[in-house]
Amino acid sequence: MVDWIGNRQMSLFEDEPTTDSQNYLSLRLIGVGRRLERRVSEYLQDAHQLTLPDWMVLSALLEHTQVSVRELGPLIGYDSVAVSRAVKRLTQAALVEKKENYRDRRLVILSPTQSGRELATRVVEDLEQLEVLLLRKLGINERIRFGQMLGDIDLPL
Repeated sequence: MVDWIGNRQMSLFEDEPTTDSQNYLSLRLIGVGRRLERRVSEYLQDAHQLTLPDWMVLSALLEHTQVSVRELGPLIGYDSVAVSRAVKRLTQAALVEKKENYRDRRLVILSPTQSGRELATRVVEDLEQLEVLLLRKLGINERIRFGQMLGDIDLPL
């Protein structure tokens, strides 16, 4: 057994030792995350012909205007190959434009086009509705606390 915390492996229910993967928070989060990722990916593809990396790139460009491909990977959590492919698709679809970086001509600066901004507005509205559906069983205090708890455990080990 891996000793993650210095003494013994913890589970969600300390008093109920079991090998059930649903008993371990990390495994539950991974499972829920993958199901949510699949759901969002399918929605983006069906409704807007975007992959999840496409959306992550476009979304990051709206938040951080004029970003280089090199800077995007760490911002969105994708490797450079996935980012480059997404940028290529978005550029071909005229949702993102490339500009020369005047400080370093080896780098390209990316920014969303007007079409990219308009599409992003529609996607955000749809994703907000999905968020409402996902969280409808939680009251406002539970939602706030859930966000806080995710922040608390989203720290380096």
